[in-house]
Amino acid sequence: MARRTGRIEVSAYLTPEQARDLDEYCKKEGGISRSAALRALGIKQLRYARWQERLKVRGRNPSPRAGPIASRPAEVGRYLLDVRPEEIYETAIAAVRRDPDQIDRILAARTMKLLNLAQAEFNPRRNAEVQPFVRDARRAIQEPE
Repeated sequence: MARRTGRIEVSAYLTPEQARDLDEYCKKEGGISRSAALRALGIKQLRYARWQERLKVRGRNPSPRAGPIASRPAEVGRYLLDVRPEEIYETAIAAVRRDPDQIDRILAARTMKLLNLAQAEFNPRRNAEVQPFVRDARRAIQEPE
């Protein structure tokens, strides 16, 4: 009597084009076997189908084009390149006066928020560009005129 392993055998008939695509997938995944590739792709497809059903239950459209990016409103705000250095400096002074004990990185982010910058501008590179203004503002507040 054969031992039962709890596994189910599945056969798949592929066209030559599908077999070629499967072989490319196998190579891309590090030289895995065809059966391992079919297993991995089947599991991914099942997860995707369950995800679509969960969206339908919640009343959302499971279409690939109906994701959060398509429904996002147009971005509001301006870009750091469009803001005059004097305005950045004045806003940095206001941010430092509000919370003088905070670190420069946080004050730079608050300065950017006060300037009403677009969400895309909130990144480490832009923050690093605003930090010198915060340092100068901190020095100007600490030094008596």
